[in-house]
Amino acid sequence: MEAIRQELRAFTAAVQRQSGVPGIAVALSTDRGAAEACAGVRALGADAPLGPAHRFHAGCVTKLLLALVALELHHTRALTLDAPLRDYLPELRGSTVGAKVRVEHLLSHTSGYRGTSILDPQTRSLDWPSFVAYLRAAPQLFEPGTAFSYEHTEAVLLGAVLERVTGTPCLALVRDRVLEPLEIVPGSLGDGSSAGHHEYDAALGRLAPLAPVAAPSPFWVPAFSSFTLSARDLAAIARAAVEAGRGRCAWLSRASVGLLVREAIRLPPAFGGPLSELLPTAFGLGAAHLRGGRYGATGLTRGQCVALRFDPATGIAAAVGMNAVSPPLRDRLLEALYRDVLRIPEPEVPAPRLDFEPGDWTGVYIGPGRGVVAVSAVGAGLRCEIGREQGGPTLAVDLERDAVRGFVLRSPLPQLSLAFFRAGGEAALMLGLSAFRRVRVRSSDPGRDRVNDRESASFAGCVHALLRV
Repeated sequence: MEAIRQELRAFTAAVQRQSGVPGIAVALSTDRGAAEACAGVRALGADAPLGPAHRFHAGCVTKLLLALVALELHHTRALTLDAPLRDYLPELRGSTVGAKVRVEHLLSHTSGYRGTSILDPQTRSLDWPSFVAYLRAAPQLFEPGTAFSYEHTEAVLLGAVLERVTGTPCLALVRDRVLEPLEIVPGSLGDGSSAGHHEYDAALGRLAPLAPVAAPSPFWVPAFSSFTLSARDLAAIARAAVEAGRGRCAWLSRASVGLLVREAIRLPPAFGGPLSELLPTAFGLGAAHLRGGRYGATGLTRGQCVALRFDPATGIAAAVGMNAVSPPLRDRLLEALYRDVLRIPEPEVPAPRLDFEPGDWTGVYIGPGRGVVAVSAVGAGLRCEIGREQGGPTLAVDLERDAVRGFVLRSPLPQLSLAFFRAGGEAALMLGLSAFRRVRVRSSDPGRDRVNDRESASFAGCVHALLRV
């Protein structure tokens, strides 16, 4: 372990220096012991080095912690995973979401209702009554359980279910049932214990500090929380999953971890740009399946990103925190950690394939945040024009056939990834982690398919503009 500790320190320092990220913290736990390393500074413009006690916003890792609480409640028969939401949330009775979506669908991100966009001001201002009204009107894009689409409001629903079952706020449950048994005392945004927040400033051409990040509104607390955790804390959570998977954790059952990682939905192979996230291969009831047989969760918030990984088979748990937004660096850092420090061979990852005739996938797709994608055949490939129902600017990306590399994604956004798949026999696509379903479009041309009246006809004007009908 001492050799690993030395290599980890050198590795972390090299990544920080070469990437230019202000500060990186890495924590590692194996059956032989633990190691951690920090490199860089707590914040640009300050001389204080980043240390192991500095914390990062937990962000979406909160969803994994909620999943652990839910699975333990299921283990003790206080919660039923296959119960429809209406059983716990009576305000959803009489709605499609209340009748069809089950608790397990919230954990696996397969609820299927048309989701929201966190970048939309109306979405950020949601409260519980307006959200219930939204769900009652939202179309069901996919049959629950058939398509993965990462939707933050699913965590809001899960948090409400947990609170109704226990009578305790969901974050108090996380603190009492997950963090306290691990002797983790989380920080909070704005308490002075956090690392800095940085984002790339195009005008300056470099990373720049951000103003202090505000805590999320009460509505969004189940999805993001205001908890801050160190890389050491994140690795401890991952280590608990390892030990529980072996039946050696006092507060987390082996059955719960089995459900956490049991494959609930497989994601389609995606074509990605050079700065795209490394997407999961599948998802369980709360944890992502990642390359190399690992499981975990990631968090991306304003000016920071974190991740944790665990593997009960090898006994390895790892975590990283960065005081800047760089998901691809975060993901590839963890992959390099396994390869270069732990000497675990990198798994072979076949290139994504797409055997199709272009006409099989052309059409109009709708997805979260009133997003619309118009897909047309261009030569031997496809062009995707990404926009919104209300119109406005669109982004064109191309999936081109390459004689040597198969299909290649051409996009002005290097972080974009794209996949095509079928859900319940219907054509669908994924942009990043968001799923879109193909719909039929109204047209004055009788030769074109027509949209079903129940399928959100309001987008037709924008779609016609995209297709220049």
